[in-house]
Amino acid sequence: MTTFPLEGVERLVIGGYTQEMGGSAAGLVVQVPDQARRSAATVSVIDTPSPSYVVAHPSRPWVFTAGEGSPAMVASLRIEESGQLVELSRVATGGDFACHLALSADARLLLASNYGSGSVSSFAIDGDGALSGPLDLLSFTGSGADPERQDAPHAHQALVVDDEILVCDLGTDRIHRLRVDGSGRFSRAAEPIHLPAGAGPRHAVVIEDRLVVACELNSELWVARRDVDGVGWVETQRLTTTRSNQKPRQPSGIVTDGRTVAVATRGPDTITTYAFDGDVLHPLTEVASGGAWPRALALRDRWLWVANQNDGTLTVLDLSDPAAPTPVLELSAPSATCVVLLPEAVPLTDVAASGVGGEIA
Repeated sequence: MTTFPLEGVERLVIGGYTQEMGGSAAGLVVQVPDQARRSAATVSVIDTPSPSYVVAHPSRPWVFTAGEGSPAMVASLRIEESGQLVELSRVATGGDFACHLALSADARLLLASNYGSGSVSSFAIDGDGALSGPLDLLSFTGSGADPERQDAPHAHQALVVDDEILVCDLGTDRIHRLRVDGSGRFSRAAEPIHLPAGAGPRHAVVIEDRLVVACELNSELWVARRDVDGVGWVETQRLTTTRSNQKPRQPSGIVTDGRTVAVATRGPDTITTYAFDGDVLHPLTEVASGGAWPRALALRDRWLWVANQNDGTLTVLDLSDPAAPTPVLELSAPSATCVVLLPEAVPLTDVAASGVGGEIA
């Protein structure tokens, strides 16, 4: 286990909002950490509109970004040994305001969640890292209880769980259950999971047989267990993500290492931790995120990385004791919305991503 957050990290790849989305990020940024100085130096910036989400390929030196605009774009880029970024492809998703990316289990497909148009799209990744055009585009229908935020579907995350793709739809209070075949075609795996009215499911993680969903609109974690026959999910818990009564209070990033769950809540700008005992989640503590509007989280060893969008910082909390997270590092990152940590001590051609854009790898 590393003894300092920058130990063992070869590159930081940082996504954020650029000018057209009201941000000050320069584009997609690669930084090289300096452990001795407890800092990081920018070595490459590529001008791409609002790369608000980034995911790294598990075995090749490629990263993929979601351009959160209208029309939405996805791009693939290669990271050179020098840290320089080389754009390989950029294609439209077929939807608007793409906010999340995921790789299929075999890393041959890229899956984009289009928040604005309430859809998911798929792309093939070729042997050189370039993306195809959309192979399939599946649009959802419906609305929710909140007339302002749930007037239409809003796909916010695609989570690969076994042979299914679970898509959090903030706009309809549903988690769609899909499959995607080798040709990139989507199909319905089962009936959607229905959450409480007005919950607004944003992002989720799975721990053993539990599905833990960060709900943006009601400031709760919604927890469900696989039913006995493994076909559906049954609610087991609802937990608040913040003790604050301040508004807005919007849960955002969520991560887990299988024992501890951490969730960020924007507005109060806090991180709340929970312990999982194999049966239920137990609230531990709520602490300041170290910045303003914490958006995405990344977890590597005991270090919790927080992308604070509104004050341009990356902060790191030590989770050695999940009941008492301790701030240990702050780095500058204008309008940061996510961070990917690429480890050292392995060739970049064999790199495995750690803490990918708000999910634990």
